[in-house]
Amino acid sequence: MLGYALLGLSVVVVISFAVRSAFDDLTRVPYWAACAGAFLVSANGMRRGSLTYSDAVIVAALVPAALVGLRARQRVPWWLPVGVLLLAGSLAISEMFPVLDRSGPLFQVRNLGTGAQDLSSGISLAARLILAVAVIPLALSVTVTSLRRARDLTTIWLLGIGFSSLVGVLAAFTRFDFQEALTGNLYAFEAYRDAAGRFTGLSVHPTLFGVAAAMALPVALARIISRRTACVYSPLVGLYVGAALISGSRAAFIGTILAFVLVFAWQARGRKQLAAIVIIGGLVVSTQGPAFASSLSAVQRFTGGTGLAGQSAQESDSSRFGAIAESVELFMERPVTGWGYEAIRGAHNTWLQLASSGGLLALAGWGTIVFGALALGWKMRRTLPERASRDALGLCASLVVFLAAGLSMNAVLDRFLYVPVGLILALWFGTRDRGGAHTGQRRSLHGNRRVPAHRTVGPSR
Repeated sequence: MLGYALLGLSVVVVISFAVRSAFDDLTRVPYWAACAGAFLVSANGMRRGSLTYSDAVIVAALVPAALVGLRARQRVPWWLPVGVLLLAGSLAISEMFPVLDRSGPLFQVRNLGTGAQDLSSGISLAARLILAVAVIPLALSVTVTSLRRARDLTTIWLLGIGFSSLVGVLAAFTRFDFQEALTGNLYAFEAYRDAAGRFTGLSVHPTLFGVAAAMALPVALARIISRRTACVYSPLVGLYVGAALISGSRAAFIGTILAFVLVFAWQARGRKQLAAIVIIGGLVVSTQGPAFASSLSAVQRFTGGTGLAGQSAQESDSSRFGAIAESVELFMERPVTGWGYEAIRGAHNTWLQLASSGGLLALAGWGTIVFGALALGWKMRRTLPERASRDALGLCASLVVFLAAGLSMNAVLDRFLYVPVGLILALWFGTRDRGGAHTGQRRSLHGNRRVPAHRTVGPSR
């Protein structure tokens, strides 16, 4: 009884504090909810049924976040509503011209949380895609009213993936295995426990675990420009690389290498620190011996080892190439209307998943949002203050890692994939004041001198 009383008292205190803060600043409570959602978004193994803890937090904050956005008159970039309209149009066309000579689902898809066959309708799957690629990013970002908030939101996202990576790394190299206790994901453990050390962290699947770490890696790397920042972010970099290697995901393995290459090529400052991190990491691996490196599941699966990981890679390649070939045939037969969104999870290729299910219109809508965010982030990297500019560059690299991983990945509906879109939107909203008008000027990095408005990023009037 004492425990319940203390819990109830804590809840009352938290609610009172939240209500008081809400009166002071209406954006605080939904912003805190967005931060909680960003921290948990990659931990999609923590769920009840099909609803993850992150979904629950973000959905609960949707209405207040929308009210805050309307009150602040936040104006979203043009590519977000246009992309949503194109996706909705592709759904309408695929439903108007259904495939009449097809019986049953095009692809057999299992729910990763239960292992049962998933027979979701095309409408529900299209709604999940729009929710993931547009609604969730907007909900995460619309309450951001300053660049500091945008950077804090990015930091919390990095810490969330770092925590999931830590859980996986501890399970791989120590006796502290909390994966199953925290997620209850029995399917993942039954399927991958014996596959030469494929770990899931707090994710529902090893590939999602590794790709999430690979997408966070370039943002952490972009923040390393000095010895101090290297000391702060090197532990996160180590966790992300470790998570990618123990996930057994070849997409994550390639994404990890791509993250280092992109940040090293795009960011002049910090190259010495990045080179030092790579050298130190190489020395650590070499001192542990080649056998240690070759025992990692991602390395075995990438190099075609003869162990359990190599065998699972061969089986995966066989099914993957078959699904890709089938999706190409489906797209060639119905390139405009697609075969319906029931087919969106079939191909092991993000681009083909969209093209075969919703046709060229779906691919155009999805691409408008993703590449629109990429273009906006690339533009803002030149106009934002230095620290926010580094985040913009890292988020652009994160999207490129996602696009590259999508060439061999069977995930397109997962919300964590589009968090960089939301964080780029957060930087966009952070350049505007609370009244919705563009700030018109920003502070110089070297003092209080004001920089003319034409050098900032904002909506054209």
